[in-house]
Amino acid sequence: MLADLGYVAFTADIYGRDTPQQDLADWVRAALAHEGTSDLFMTKIQAALSQVKSQEHVDTSKIAVLGYGSGGSGVVNLALLGEDVLGVVGYYSDIKLGARVSWDGRTNNATVMAKVLLHSGANDDTSIDIGVLEQEFEAAGATYEIISYGSNVFSGFTEWSARSPGSQMYSWRADYRSWESTKLFLQELFTGLPAAERGPENPMLHTALQNYTCSTTTCQGYLAYNTSHCTDSSPCPAVVIIQDWTGMDEYEKERARMLAELGYVAFAADIYGFGTPVENMADWGAAAGAHRGNPDLYMAKINAALEQLETYNYVNTSQIAVVGYCFGGTGVVNMAILGFNVSGVVGYHSGIQPGSRVVRSSSSDVPVVAKVLLHSGVDDDARTDIGLLVREFEAANAKYEIARYGKDVFHSFTEWNANFPGQAIYDHRADYRSWESTKLFLHELFIHLPDAERGPEMCSLVALRFVSRVVAVQSCLSCAAQSMVWFKM
Repeated sequence: MLADLGYVAFTADIYGRDTPQQDLADWVRAALAHEGTSDLFMTKIQAALSQVKSQEHVDTSKIAVLGYGSGGSGVVNLALLGEDVLGVVGYYSDIKLGARVSWDGRTNNATVMAKVLLHSGANDDTSIDIGVLEQEFEAAGATYEIISYGSNVFSGFTEWSARSPGSQMYSWRADYRSWESTKLFLQELFTGLPAAERGPENPMLHTALQNYTCSTTTCQGYLAYNTSHCTDSSPCPAVVIIQDWTGMDEYEKERARMLAELGYVAFAADIYGFGTPVENMADWGAAAGAHRGNPDLYMAKINAALEQLETYNYVNTSQIAVVGYCFGGTGVVNMAILGFNVSGVVGYHSGIQPGSRVVRSSSSDVPVVAKVLLHSGVDDDARTDIGLLVREFEAANAKYEIARYGKDVFHSFTEWNANFPGQAIYDHRADYRSWESTKLFLHELFIHLPDAERGPEMCSLVALRFVSRVVAVQSCLSCAAQSMVWFKM
């Protein structure tokens, strides 16, 4: 699969050819022998890296390392120990202390050079272990992203034959989304981070301000769609945008045009109401607080926007998603927890701390109907608040995904003009990756979840099998390792 993307792919043999690998007992024994001896584990990985670099068709300045399960622990170790590769990707990595090395600034103060992307099952890695690793990455100055998939996403979620309920289970959705995330990550590593998208005026789009009744006042939303694509006879899926705390302004309008460019009817809702003061921070705090402190009012305003959208004949009313930024992100979390019947919700730098949002009661039997995708800055949402929300989603058996971006990813990371260092600041990388993730999510909601990719044998690929020598320095153990390298002709 990697070779078919244009890369030289090398599957490393960490255990060695003569290591027993017939059953679970063998696998556990071999894995623990390496996870418990990080020097041995790293020596084996270093041997694989050396072998790859010896291939004349490899650009040795452009190397990334992927790891699954125990291999995921290995790539976390590589990053924390300062290995000079461009990036590492871990899938259901064993990240608890004892299975991996730790970064504490004293015994291990290596500079984390590799960008890190980790894919985690909510029923595999605990929020405490993820929080500890986040703290280490932050202290080490790492550029990283950790994506958690739930519910009922366990270890082995990318392994097509994994069928052990409650422990090792394949998940079509988590496999698809994690592989697409990885492909974008590899593109970033090897060819550079693409420009983040913007949505300037486009004469092909119809745009208009729309007055509508919301609760006891008048609101003014912003509509954008392609009139040649979305018609009465061919209605389109729709996306409602819930504003940040500064009110519905040029930012939400531009995002609406971006969504309309993708083929959706986009409606930027006005939550505060026409004429609400939004001139300065005091105004924003007053207006946002009046709604956060009164969830019934807030949800009534969102409902009004949904009802307005449903009056348009060119909208497919069975296919509606809601996207929210900041204050609006709080709104979409509330919608999910309160059981709103929409296809899905997407939150960016949402205010998720208790007191800002609705907290789901442990006795609640309200189902979470909407699929949920949240994008979070590690320096914005507290780890404890993320953990609480995950527990609520798990109790409700919600379908959700939470992406955590670091380092130094603060509030408002998608807002192009945000520039308050240490508080609210734009981040190109987090903006790009979160928007690409959202586009895939909307495609899933409105069209279908594509098949997860597989990598059958192809005549355009060359496979070479060879034996290399691996010498483990600390244990004085040597072994022969048999590996495979794939590349495109």
